[in-house]
Amino acid sequence: MRAIDHNDIRDLDAMSIAVPYCNVIVVEKYWGHQVGATRLDAKYGAKVLTDLRELPKELKLIGCVA
Repeated sequence: MRAIDHNDIRDLDAMSIAVPYCNVIVVEKYWGHQVGATRLDAKYGAKVLTDLRELPKELKLIGCVA
């Protein structure tokens, strides 16, 4: 585990809203691991991606794009 940088507070702030209220979120690998390790993704039903290239496929699966 790495030390949290002072700039990471912005990421934490955004994720405190995104994880419980969004169906799909894209985050850095570190944050994706942290959300998964704490099982917050399962608790709130959020799909957490660490690769932006996966987003179109996920949006298609949940019916957001054709």
